[in-house]
Order: sequence, then C-alpha cells, then structure tokens
Amino acid sequence: MATQNKGHHVKINNHPTVYIQQKSEEQVFSQKFTQLSITTNNQQPTAMKDIVGEIKQIPDYLSKRNESYKQIINQIISTTANLATSNKTKEELRQISILIYKIMVIQIYNSLWTTYLKSGTGQLIIQSKEQLNCLTNLHIWPKEIKTIITQKSIKMNATNENEIYMNFISNKLHELDNQLKQYQAELNQKINSFYGYTLKLQQLIETYIQQNMSSFRMEIEHKIELIHYDYYIQALKLEYYRHDPNVYQKNIMKQLCSSKYEQELTKQEFDLLQQQINYYNSPCQSFECSSLSQSELINSIQDSNIRQELFNQYKTIAVQSRLDIFNLYMKSAKSQMDECKKKFDANMKKLWHDQHSSSDNEKLSALMINLIEQRCNKIGDRIRYSKMNSNNINSTNDQQVPTNVQRKKCHGNRRDQRFRRKCRVKGMKPKIIEKLLMKRKQVENQNHNNTKHTNMQKIQSNKQTTDINNSSKPTTINPNKRKRDVSSQDLKLNSTLVRSTNTSQPLSKKIKEKNKTTTNSSMQNDNNTNKRKYRRPMYLKRLLPRFFKRISKILNYSLKDKVTRDFLIARLELLDEQYCLTVDQQLWQSYVNIGIEHQIWPNQLYNMAKTTDFELCQQYVIKYIKDIEHEHNLCQMKLREQSQLCSITTLPLDRIDSHMKKIVQNERHYLSLRNNEQLSKFKDDLHEQQLFETISQYRLTFDQNEYLNQLMSIRNEQGKIWEEYLVLHMRILCNFLPLKFNELENFTSPTIYTPKIQNKLAIQVNNDRIKIIKETKRIWLNIAFYAYEVKLQEYDHQYQSIWFELKSRLFNDTTVNGNVIFNHFNEYMTSQTNKLKSDIRHNLTSYRHILLENRQRSVSSKNTIRVSPEPYLDLLENPFNEPEWNYLCLG
Repeated sequence: MATQNKGHHVKINNHPTVYIQQKSEEQVFSQKFTQLSITTNNQQPTAMKDIVGEIKQIPDYLSKRNESYKQIINQIISTTANLATSNKTKEELRQISILIYKIMVIQIYNSLWTTYLKSGTGQLIIQSKEQLNCLTNLHIWPKEIKTIITQKSIKMNATNENEIYMNFISNKLHELDNQLKQYQAELNQKINSFYGYTLKLQQLIETYIQQNMSSFRMEIEHKIELIHYDYYIQALKLEYYRHDPNVYQKNIMKQLCSSKYEQELTKQEFDLLQQQINYYNSPCQSFECSSLSQSELINSIQDSNIRQELFNQYKTIAVQSRLDIFNLYMKSAKSQMDECKKKFDANMKKLWHDQHSSSDNEKLSALMINLIEQRCNKIGDRIRYSKMNSNNINSTNDQQVPTNVQRKKCHGNRRDQRFRRKCRVKGMKPKIIEKLLMKRKQVENQNHNNTKHTNMQKIQSNKQTTDINNSSKPTTINPNKRKRDVSSQDLKLNSTLVRSTNTSQPLSKKIKEKNKTTTNSSMQNDNNTNKRKYRRPMYLKRLLPRFFKRISKILNYSLKDKVTRDFLIARLELLDEQYCLTVDQQLWQSYVNIGIEHQIWPNQLYNMAKTTDFELCQQYVIKYIKDIEHEHNLCQMKLREQSQLCSITTLPLDRIDSHMKKIVQNERHYLSLRNNEQLSKFKDDLHEQQLFETISQYRLTFDQNEYLNQLMSIRNEQGKIWEEYLVLHMRILCNFLPLKFNELENFTSPTIYTPKIQNKLAIQVNNDRIKIIKETKRIWLNIAFYAYEVKLQEYDHQYQSIWFELKSRLFNDTTVNGNVIFNHFNEYMTSQTNKLKSDIRHNLTSYRHILLENRQRSVSSKNTIRVSPEPYLDLLENPFNEPEWNYLCLG
C-alpha cells in the first residue's frame, strides 16, 4: 500500500525525458531557419506584466486535450497503487501540474532578476579562462532595466539613480518571492489533500514539465549570458576611461569597437542568410509544394498546348523572381560583410600607423591597446553567442503554446473606434467625442428597434432582374452587427488567378446576401402591403447639426428653442415620408400603364401576386397603389394636424414647408434616377417576356429547346468570366490585388533578410527588390488576362458552333419558316446578352464601393507592393503621407 507523503516541495531535477510533444521533422526544420535571428544589443525588457502573463497562461502541454499529457497521467495512475481513474483525480493531478509549472516559471524568472541585481551591485563574477584587465565589482545596471525605468518616466539624477534601480529590482524580486510562496502553499495544500501522492509521482510530473519548458529556460539562460557579456563590455570601457584617454584615444576606441561590431554582425548575417536560402531552396519549400502550384483558371483552358504554355510561364516567372531576389540578398550581404571587414582592417592599420608616427601624447599604451582588443573580442563573442544560442532555442521541438491566451479587450466595436479616430483627427476633446457617440447610439438604437427585422437590399440576380419597389427605400444596415477584419476575410470574388468553370464565388457575407435571388421587401404579399413602415433616412441624421443653421439663415429666424427644433425635425420627417410615397406611387402607376398597354406582366410580378392570371395580377397592382395612396393621405393628415401645433408665429408655415421640401428633394433626388432605371428594367423584362411568348408559340422541338438552353448556359458562363476579367481590372485601379498576388510576394521575397547597416546599399537593395516584385506581379497579371481572353474565345467558339448548327437545322426544316424563327431566336438571345451585360455593370458598381471600403480597412494591403507606377526614393524611410504619395505617383 502506497504511503501518503505530506508537504512535498518542488525542486528542479534533471530526469530523463518521459513524454514530450513531438513535431514533424519539416516543422522543426522550418522553425530552425525561418525563426532564426541574430540578437543584437537591443534586448526587449522583461517587464512584470510579461511575467504575470507567462504565469497565468497555461501551456498546451498541460491542457486536457493534449495527448502527451494524457499519457503521463495514465502512467501515473497505472503505476500508483490505490489511485482512482476518475475524471476528478485527473483534474486534481492537472491542477497540481499547473502549480508546479507556475513555481518553475517563477524560479526561472527569479534567476534572471537576480542577475540584474548582481550586475548593478557589482556581484556579477564570471569564471573565465582568459585574464581580463578590468575590475569585476563595478556597479553596471543592464540596459533592460534602464529601458523599463525610462518607460515609466521616473525622474532620476546622478545622486538617486543607483537607489532607484536598486529599489525597482528589489521590489520585483519581492513580488516574485511572494507569488512563489503563495503557489507553494497552494501546492502543499493540494498535495496534502490528495490521497496516494508520492515522491515518484511528483518526479514524473516535474520531469514532463521540465522537458516541455526547456526552450523557455534556454531563452532566459540566453538573456542571463548576454547580461554577462554586456557587463564585461561595459567594464572594459570604464577601465579604458580610467586611464584618462584624450579625445583622439577615445575616438579610436569607439571606431574600432564600432567597426568590429559591424564586421561580426554582417558576417553572422551572411552565414545566417546562406542557411535560410538553402532551406528555402529545399524540396519542401519548392513551387510545387506551395499554394501557388495550382491555377484553376489555367487548368480550365481546354487547349492543352495553350494550357501548358501558360502554366510554364506562370511557374517560371515565380521561380526566377525568387532566385533573382535571393541572389540580390546574397550580393548585398556579402558586399556589406566585405565593406565592414575592410573598414575594421583600415581602422586597425590606421591605429598602428599612428602608433609609429604620432607623438607620445597621442600614442596608446600597451595596456590601452590590450583593453581595446579584449573589448572587441567580447563584442565578437557576444554576437556569435547570440547567433548560436538562437539556433539552439529555435531548433527545440518543445515550445509551449498557450491555450487560454486572454483576448484583448475591445473597447467598443470597430465602427465606434473609427468614429473616435475621425473625431480626434478633427481635434475634438475626448468628452465631446463620447457625448457625440452616445447621441449617435441612442438614435441608432431607436431606429434599430423600429426596423428590427430589416435586411440589406438585394442586388438583382441573373435570373430575376426586375427589382420593382426598391426606389423609395434606402438600404439600412444593422448598426449592432460586428464588422469582420479584412485581413482575415478578404473579398473572395476573383481573389485568385485560379478559377474553375463555376467562377461565381462569394465576396463576403454581405455580398453573398446581395447575390441571392432578388425579392421585393415591400411587396411580398397583399397581407404585408398594409404594414409598410417608413424608414428614417441616413441624411436626416447626418444633416441635423447643419440643418438648423441652414434653415435659420434662409428664414432669418433664430431656432434655439428646443420645442421649435423638435417641431421642425418631426415636420421634416413627415415631408420626407410624403415625398417617398409620392415617388413610389408614380413608379407603380407607370408599371400599371405599361402593363395594361402591353397586356403582359413580368414573371416577378406574377410571383408576387401568386397568380398567373393577368386580371388578378392587375388587381394586385392597383390595390397596392391604393394602399400607397391611403398612406399618403394619412401622412397629409398628420401634416395638417401638426401645423396646428406650430410655435412659430412670425413666419408663415407655407414658407417653412417650401424650404424644407427643397431640402428633401435635393437629398432624395436619387430616387428619380432609380425610378428611371426601374422603369427601364421593367420595359426590358416585358420585351423579354414578349419574345419568350413569341418563341413559345412555335412549339419548339426538344432538340431546339436544348440548343437554346445550351446557348444561354454558354452566355452565362461567358458572362461570369467577363465579370471576373473586369473585376481584376478594377482591383488594379483600386490597388487591392487578389490574395494570390500576396502569396506570390511572400513566395518570391520571404522576410529572411534586412540589411543591418542602413546605408545607400540597403536603399538600393530595397528598391531593386520592389522592382522585381512589381515586374513579377505585372507578368502574372498579363498571364491572367490572356487566360481570361482564351476562356472567352473558347466560350465564344462554342456559342458560334451551336448557333450555326441551330441555324442549319431551322433552315433545312421545310415544315416551318426557319428564317422567321431564327430572327426571333436571334432577337431573344441579343436581349438576354444585353441583360447579362447590364447585370454585370450593376454588380461592378456595388463591388467597387465595397472593394475601396475593405482596402481602406485592410492592414495587409498597406504593406503589399502595388503594380501601379510609383517613384523610387533614395531614402531610408518614406517621409510622405498617403495623399502626398498618391500625388507623386501621378508622375
């Protein structure tokens, strides 16, 4: 029977690996080189917030779903007598494991902060094989601590600087010690209440956690070792200054150390770049293994010769561009390495020349030269250690991945954030911004409650084209609906060069709604016609602040009284509603006149009336007009009743109404244009319906119907390809290329190299890289355009072939008048083609608006390289803002 051990304490033990998360060889190889970087002097400080976050985050290897952790728990239960296998037991063991993990993390961080303290108090003693000619008890505070203090804006001077650093680190160590005691107490409490807990059980858990957090421990040990290097480098500098060097001697030491740093840094950078390029040239990173290797658009081309030729161009330009950029990187890295080596050699040559030719006062003593040499060696050792240790850390396969990372709090949705940002640009104070935002939300909530179940207006589909009653109803969007991030949800239409024959892919959730079958929101059935609800337009919200100033100036009357303002707002809404009803009634009356004149209604109107009878459909339309007229009369009655409550006695109400009607007409002028479009569509649909009925009278055979269906199918597919072709043109103009071009940029120019020495060579490398990527994208665009043209020609060839065959059959059939039937067929197909073109133009208009909106919100689009002509700057940074840069791009 196992004994119950009380009050075990956690110790760092070195046990062999029990279970550890395994990653594939390819993932390890990828991490080793893609994450490999050279650590320079700019170390990120480890603030207390980072420590608290690290402690609170539970790593993936201690999660319930982790297979390795399940194995170690099952092993513990199977090897420990009298230990139940219930979920409660497993959860208690997991809580114990988490506490042990937190204790280990605190202990590791404690070693780091203890090293900070030793460095600042002169207790950082390193056992070194080489003999250093400097004091090892100097008070040197690490740069990380100085950075933290600077960020906290703590005022310091020469007298209290040491005290502030000492107190700050002591407080952090005290906080860590308190947390350590707290977690140890919790652990001891859980251990004491856990029946069957043994030392062997604890050792298994400790070993598992140690193996899985080895990369974290190596990272902290790496920071500690860098603190030692920084301490010695600074100590050698202070020792050099203790010999009272003159200005020349100080400058020569700075020049030599600086050039040594650049020489070693560029050499390590060159070696690292070679390793990374070798990795990207490996088979696992080839073009065939990337997402670019397949192009559905090119694969859909029927001509095998053209298809293979285009694919070869498509692949060759991507591979060659990557090779050109890699060669550019290697040439730049080697040039900087050689340049820095020459610079260091020249400084050394100058030093020895000055030693022989200068006066005794300018010469450096042997001890000073030895100090410079030791400091240069330490700088080189530090850079080499950083590179070597980064390699070891990134090559480990046990990096911890937090599973319960807390999401950043979103203080208001993105719409509110954009509103605040715009107000701040205008110079508004935070209090005023919040008041405006509160008023805005109140209006939106009130309007949202009135239109709770409304949806976005539908864009007309290819099959149902007449949107009859959208003229008087502006599109409203749910104000509480969250908007998605563009970087994660890009527009999908034409988002790649790869397309199939079915190319109608959704843009986004909103566009998906718009591409559905068009339905009329205000005319669903006769039961809903009496439930029409007036929607307060956006311009009333937008113009209210300026409306009172404008109307007050026109009427020459002060409108500061709240009662008067409320009266005018309510009256303006009634006048707006009256105008919408009038326009709506005119539109429907035009429908009636045209339908009665031609004795036919569009199919959509028959569907709304739920009948196929002409007379019943006419009654439906007339009843709908009467309902509109009834609402118009009610609105007129409200206006008369409201006029009796007018508080303005010095001005005639007719004059006020006249000016407000002009405002409504100016703001609602788009309704007249929309009515004209709707009437034009209505006439086109009637004409199409008449042609279809005329063709139907000929009693077509099955083969003739099949020919017509094939012709329509080809035209629809051709229309989709043409729409994608135009959308790609539009994306170029909007500087928002499909996602495939971003993948091309990442493939040809992975982020593996940035010149460490920012000079003219670095500027030239960046400009050459941009030129290569621009040219690559342009060639890909030309390939895509040519592929679209080939597809259009293939569909056109199929269309003409079937059309010619249909024509031959009609003319060879002696039982019918083939010429007349063929002319009607031709007229009908021409009408369908024109209708398809009109739908494409309408869709492109809506798409362009959404494209520009998403590009503005997209973060990735601002960092990608465009294909449009742009000037090249011989500067390290672009000093121009976006409007200025766009103006320069005009040439």
